[in-house]
Amino acid sequence: MSVVIVITGASQGIGRAAAQALAAKDRELVLVARRRPALELVGGECEAAGARTLVRCLDVQDESAVKGLFDGLERVDALVNCAGFGRFGPTEEEDTATFDRCIAVNLRGVYLCCKHAVRRMLPAGSGRIVNVLSIAAKVPFPASAAYCASKWGALGLTLSLAAEYRVRGIKITALLPGSVDTPFWDSQTWRPKRDRMLPAKDVGAAIAQILSAPDTMNIDELVVMPPDGIL
Repeated sequence: MSVVIVITGASQGIGRAAAQALAAKDRELVLVARRRPALELVGGECEAAGARTLVRCLDVQDESAVKGLFDGLERVDALVNCAGFGRFGPTEEEDTATFDRCIAVNLRGVYLCCKHAVRRMLPAGSGRIVNVLSIAAKVPFPASAAYCASKWGALGLTLSLAAEYRVRGIKITALLPGSVDTPFWDSQTWRPKRDRMLPAKDVGAAIAQILSAPDTMNIDELVVMPPDGIL
């Protein structure tokens, strides 16, 4: 029987790297994002590695769509939340809609996916969830108020869920990477030096390691950083 893994934000960046790292003949990957063409490309890459894939286009802010996704699966063994949004700049110049979207995607979206994944995992008494956050969940950066607020909130959410569900067999991990070289930075007016960032494939490998950890161990929180540290 194949292991069923749901990956959000799978069309690019860390989500795509996670899908590539997890693709294997004993896996069924449910790839979730908003853009179908990019998702289908990733799906083809994963199928070439031996995995079965399902492509599902939805916005993680939409609870009815998220609920429909999980209700439509026979079972869920693991969830990897990679969907994210961020814009950086002076707070006094920021459109409040940017703040709202950061909270909606980075916090509400993680909450909704965890909530409905847990509902499917509880009858089996097992499951793993990896919430891919950011070092910005612990380190305050200037001109990043909305992004930091959403990530700090998501860290609190993740650790609270881990404490709630560990006794019921579900292992939940907060993964906090430093700067990662992904298309996330393409639209930013400021960015660290990309050649000093973490490669996305290394973060994908860290996700695979978390999901393959022995059942006798839970990884509550993992920080992975570029060699130079904060960039």
